[in-house]
Amino acid sequence: MKGKGLFNNRNRAFFPIAIWVLMFVWCAIFFVMFFWGILTSLKTQTSFWMDPVGLPMEEFGGWRFDNYLLVFQYVRQNIPAGRWVYLPEMLYNTLFYCLVYGLIILIGPMITSYVYSKYAKKEPWVRIVWIIFMINTYVPLSASLGASIRLAMQMGYYDNLYLFTFVHLSGFGGSFLIYYAIWKGLSWDYAEAAIMDGAGPWTVFLRVMFPMTKTVFIVLYVTEIVGLWANYTTPMIYLRSYPTLAVGVFNFQQSYEAGAASSVPVKVAALITVAVPMFALFMVFREKMMGTLTLGGLKG
Repeated sequence: MKGKGLFNNRNRAFFPIAIWVLMFVWCAIFFVMFFWGILTSLKTQTSFWMDPVGLPMEEFGGWRFDNYLLVFQYVRQNIPAGRWVYLPEMLYNTLFYCLVYGLIILIGPMITSYVYSKYAKKEPWVRIVWIIFMINTYVPLSASLGASIRLAMQMGYYDNLYLFTFVHLSGFGGSFLIYYAIWKGLSWDYAEAAIMDGAGPWTVFLRVMFPMTKTVFIVLYVTEIVGLWANYTTPMIYLRSYPTLAVGVFNFQQSYEAGAASSVPVKVAALITVAVPMFALFMVFREKMMGTLTLGGLKG
């Protein structure tokens, strides 16, 4: 029995050790690649080819901090209007696309899931929300990408940043089930107390129920922003006149222009320039992103 218990203890100790080893290896690879990217972005093209993994070589140009200035010159996108869009305008398009569009596609499912979770038993017609959600999620409503683009053109939100953003105010999305589980976990006693004090449905939602989920909302919102920041396919297809940073950097990586525009260090500098804002955002919200998500409550 003693030997068996010792064997079980060793098995229990092996699992956390294996996890820590894997995490250490993954983090080491990440930091090595990140450090390599920073060093590469500060080299000349010749220095990079002579020594891809070493420090910038003084005999081949030394440290080139001006590579980051060249990013503002060479990261550009030619739009259908016949003009070039540069990094500052791309930044505006990206911020609007990420902040506003990300908020729009999160608010709709949050409200719809709240109505379904709290009123389905009281109002039978609300149960149709679940049917619509299932159809919207699992039934392909458009036969192809071409049909989706044609629909966008006919409705007028194709290649229009603002209409494209607000037309996606929908009650369904990936966060519907997440928020539905959250609302189900909140007791309706809080709302009943507010209703007895004369609060209406919107007051109950905005001042009682929603504040208890604000931590989850922030985490989901930041997650949406990070995903949209790196998404280049949707803006490339539907917003050709409003290129985002992801679109600009993607096209810059594929370009074969002569001179510094084709330099590997400058292209790596462009990638780091785009990645830094998301790294800063993660550092600001790292405690909420990596900590325990707790729901608030009311004191009796």
